[in-house]
Amino acid sequence: MLPANPEDRETNTRLEAETIAKGTLNPKQEFAFRIFVKHATGERQQQLRMYIAGAAGTGKSRFIDSVRYFFKLRGEEERYVVASYMGIAAKNIEGVTLHSCLNLQGLSRMKLHGEVHESMIKYWKDKDFLIIDEVSMISLHFLHSINKALQL
Repeated sequence: MLPANPEDRETNTRLEAETIAKGTLNPKQEFAFRIFVKHATGERQQQLRMYIAGAAGTGKSRFIDSVRYFFKLRGEEERYVVASYMGIAAKNIEGVTLHSCLNLQGLSRMKLHGEVHESMIKYWKDKDFLIIDEVSMISLHFLHSINKALQL
């Protein structure tokens, strides 16, 4: 991602404000969303690792919806994947399972079958963000599998 130029900053600021207003984000959600936007627009270059925690009903999905809306306004829906460990959770967030988007069931075969590896590279080519819902359900071993799968 290239650094944002001054003309883009004005547009990004407007889209950010529109997204915050539409999502009715509370101050903590807004703070997290603004950090995300700085990374999504190239204002911040380092890798973003963000953990958003909270009990059920505290607005974690509202943050995800705001990310979706922001990318939709920018015409960049291909830049992210929303995924979850369990199928029902993935369905609830209109996402995919981590197993399917990372081909974790075929990870051990990936080195043997070039077309699977090429397919994964093509799928992730334009993706900049992996948003994992219900991350508390994921074991350390599974996090290692995610990391390994993303090292295409």
